Amino acid sequence: MRKNCLVTGSSGFVGRVLVAALKNDGYSVIEADIENGLDMGQWELVRDTGKVDNIIHLAARSYVPDSFIDPRSFYANNIQSTINALELARQWNAKFIFASSYVYGQPQYLPVNEAHPLVGLNPYMQSKILGEQLCESYAKLFGVKAIALRTFNIYGPGQNDKFLVPSIAAQAKKGLILLSDPEPRRDYIHVDDVVRAYLRAMEFVPEAFDAFNIGSGTSHSVREIVDLFIKIFGRNIAFKFSGKKRESEIAETRSDCTKAHRFLNWSAKIDFETGIRGLLAPFQS
Repeated sequence: MRKNCLVTGSSGFVGRVLVAALKNDGYSVIEADIENGLDMGQWELVRDTGKVDNIIHLAARSYVPDSFIDPRSFYANNIQSTINALELARQWNAKFIFASSYVYGQPQYLPVNEAHPLVGLNPYMQSKILGEQLCESYAKLFGVKAIALRTFNIYGPGQNDKFLVPSIAAQAKKGLILLSDPEPRRDYIHVDDVVRAYLRAMEFVPEAFDAFNIGSGTSHSVREIVDLFIKIFGRNIAFKFSGKKRESEIAETRSDCTKAHRFLNWSAKIDFETGIRGLLAPFQS
């Protein structure tokens, strides 16, 4: 009989896809999300979850602009939910997989590997670094088998329109794309590839805390994405860049996923154009 798995943030963008994949793979899944009444920040609710063998902790606030507007609640939510999830892992001797992110600040070199120094340029990034430190602490002090997946920029169907790729898709459908800076380049990874990484991580047992980059290994500028959308739609779409640059903007992110390939037998399979074409298919029907 397969082991069970608690997935926090199960109703979120990645969570919905991951839960379906786990069930398809034969896992019994406990879905924990604020939408079904289980707020991972509330210990009195979390502690009665019941015995679990694996925990995948996705639950977090993730929209960076919001982290500057209300940093106190942003930190409180992301850190407290991680502490509670780790405490469950300690109590039940469960393996713990933490949804981290790009945590390298302004890259000193490209592509970035896991040995690069961690730098939190915004409250979201810093909350993920603190989450990893908590994982490492629980691994060292209590023997929790903990892994962090440092996912780069995830995209795919069902993502909130506040994020760049779905925002461009929604604007392109209306025929006018308005954006700020065309230059920043990001490593985009399809949600299906990310979910495969979680499934592979479920089979990996670390000797101590360990972290893995999950990215495509390529980067695309905002302008390149706009050009690709126009190409796929096959019609003239007006666009305008204001030229406004964000403070402390990172020029480029690009992942080195050699470690994930070696230890998790994982690498990205969906190239960016294929992923965008799949994302836009419903808009063209």
